[in-house]
Amino acid sequence: MQVYHFTRPDHALENIRRRRLKISRLNALNDPFEFFGPIFPTKDERGAMKKTKDQLGENRGLICFSRAWRHPLMWGHYADSCKGVCYGFVTVGRVPLVKVDYLAKRPSLARFGIAHASQLTENHMEQILRMKFDAWSYEDEHRLFCGLQHAENGHYFLDFEPCLRLNRVIVGPESTISRDDVMDALGNLQGVQIFQARPAFLSFKMTRQHDARW
Repeated sequence: MQVYHFTRPDHALENIRRRRLKISRLNALNDPFEFFGPIFPTKDERGAMKKTKDQLGENRGLICFSRAWRHPLMWGHYADSCKGVCYGFVTVGRVPLVKVDYLAKRPSLARFGIAHASQLTENHMEQILRMKFDAWSYEDEHRLFCGLQHAENGHYFLDFEPCLRLNRVIVGPESTISRDDVMDALGNLQGVQIFQARPAFLSFKMTRQHDARW
């Protein structure tokens, strides 16, 4: 499967050099409804779910991918207003990517065939972890859940290999990162396509910049 991951310019080249991606913590995501997709009608249930989310966040995080790189909102939101980079990856083997389930309305617990949050099973929790409001559907998000081990300055990382093979580096149209910068960061890593994105002339999409520098 071909997937993409957007990042700000700050550590874009360092990630390539070190062949890794930062893992996001469950409590640091930008959607306030993460883990609260269903309706929890009582204060006790909401409190219990918050506690569960905090406990999960102690040893589990995720990396978010998209199936497409052309949507301008992705560049605006996740690549520092087009100053960052988008990495393209081919998944290797059976990578447990989870497709996000986009919903127009928050479901009741009856969706799971239960009446109270205390009856939620591990399988239900897995479903809840991939629920999002359908206003986010432009992201076409797929999630890779990861264990948290070996913190570096309070952050956690996942190595590209063995599950992800970098095959594209797409530089934002407002970025100061050059092709030479990317090639230097890649080192001896072969088979990676490098190009710059730009706004398309005839649609609200990003497209490839055909320029001699790239």
